[in-house]
Order: sequence, then structure tokens, then C-alpha cells
Amino acid sequence: MHTTLFLLTGLLGSLIPATHADTPVYCDPGSPYNANAYWYDDESSICSAFGRGYNYCCATFTGSGTCRADLLDQQTENDLRNVIHQQLPKGSQFDSSSVGGWFAAYTLFQDAAQNDTLESNWSESINKFKAGPPQTLVPGGVSQVFLSVQGDDGLTQIIIERQC
Repeated sequence: MHTTLFLLTGLLGSLIPATHADTPVYCDPGSPYNANAYWYDDESSICSAFGRGYNYCCATFTGSGTCRADLLDQQTENDLRNVIHQQLPKGSQFDSSSVGGWFAAYTLFQDAAQNDTLESNWSESINKFKAGPPQTLVPGGVSQVFLSVQGDDGLTQIIIERQC
């Protein structure tokens, strides 16, 4: 497992692409999210060990949105875990889930990842984030969580956003 923290701010972050050099493509939240603070947990070694053609999986937490949540709050954490649980088995980009202040959907042209271990992998990533220091280094709380898995059939990504 590899975890990394990037503290980048606004335009400065976008002008210095070398600071993203060791972020795996499947963990990079993409623009505009990667111009701000984010932290990722690369669970690829565990994910690939369970087979089903998955080579990479990652959870990335960002604080770039206007609505943010403190994952140290138990109800907020429970809602995040529940929205992941509801979204994983859904079968298309048009199916979404909403629990508490969290909204989850697959990104465009991507469908459900068929792997029973992904939920436990991503749950462990939430535990690591909460244990800190990562949760203290995404200032102001979490606004998006990107859950990514890449395998033989390409990249699948769930984007979870905090709603106001």
C-alpha cells in the first residue's frame, strides 16, 4: 500500500505538474480537483490479489468543493459508508445513490465494478483517512471522494460529492 499527500493550492498547483509525478493515474482526481489538497490510498496490491481482472484500486479524498464534511463525525462517516454500499451494486452510469449529505454516481460511460472486496478495501481507506494525519491535511473537511478501480475492462470510477 502506498499513501501520499499533496498539498497544492489553486493556480500554483496547476503550474507545477511535477508535484503530481508519483500519483498513479487511477488515483489522480483530475482537474480541477487535483489543484487543491488531496490524499489518496492506493489499495492495488490487495485489490489485485482477489482476482477478477482488477489490477488497481484507489480511494482519493479532496477538499476542493464548497460543501465539506468532517469524517470524524460518526453520522457523516456512516452516511459515506452507506452511500458506497448502495452505489456499488448499481449497474449503470445513470443509477445514483444519496445518503445523508452524500451523493454518489458512476462517471460517464462507466458501469458497476463487479468485485465483492472493493467495499472492504474502500472502507479501510476511510479508516486510514480518519486515523490521520490525512484527515487534518485536507483543510476544512472532505468535499469529494473518488473510488477508482482499473482492470482488464478499463477504469471504473465512483464520484461521491458532499451536498449542501
